[in-house]
Amino acid sequence: PNDAQTLLEYLKNKQIEDPTFFYAIQVDEVDGQIANFFWADSQSIMDYACFGDAVSFDTTFQTDKLEMPFAPLIGTNHHMQIIIFGAALIFNESVESFVWLFETFLTAMSGKHPSTIFTDQDATMAGAIAYVFRNTSHRLCLWQICLNAAKHLGHVIQKHSEKFVHDFKKCVYEDRSETLFIKMWHDLVTEYNLEDNQWMAYLYNLRKKWAAVYIDSFTADMTLTHRSEGMKNVFKKKFRRKLSFSEFLVEYEKVSASLLENELDADFSSR
Repeated sequence: PNDAQTLLEYLKNKQIEDPTFFYAIQVDEVDGQIANFFWADSQSIMDYACFGDAVSFDTTFQTDKLEMPFAPLIGTNHHMQIIIFGAALIFNESVESFVWLFETFLTAMSGKHPSTIFTDQDATMAGAIAYVFRNTSHRLCLWQICLNAAKHLGHVIQKHSEKFVHDFKKCVYEDRSETLFIKMWHDLVTEYNLEDNQWMAYLYNLRKKWAAVYIDSFTADMTLTHRSEGMKNVFKKKFRRKLSFSEFLVEYEKVSASLLENELDADFSSR
């Protein structure tokens, strides 16, 4: 309760400083406890109006001592730098929580749907995206896929080292024709004896959400693994240890300020 109060005070004070600051809180109907938070400042709202065509959403930041996932919605600006469109702390990763968050996000952003949203391979999240963002192309984060490949195909990578990684990425980024992509995939599976690998079969079934040849919407180059890795690292560096709510808010403010500073520096340099 004290932590929730801390966050509530923070959000109220932000709104006093910045009248266009948006925040929303969802209260659990069963026990009356605060369940989910979302907020976006005026800069984020303006940025989304300009650059909100491609959004990355991630819940892998376990930041606070209460184990509530921190879920930022981020994108890139005209300098290809990372910008924050909004931030959330969610009580659980249920369909209901995600639906509430995405609908709240749309309210804050005057109903503008992104062209593309990037997430990890979470079926719950995918269901909520299909329900709320009906006009949006849902793509899977390639950096996350490469991380999962290292986890599920460790034995292959160990045996063939960089050659497999090179062949795998070549296949992922093949964008000339679907026929060629399918041939390259089957060649990859055959060459490395992965015919019975369940993860590879699962990934192939989801191919329309990650393979470059199936891109049918604006992505702001977020399909590149180094771009999405950079986006994750913005917060990963700051939120390595478990933080209390008040410590978390201080760190969040620092990240926001440094991103804005980066943009101002790049604006100055380009002028």
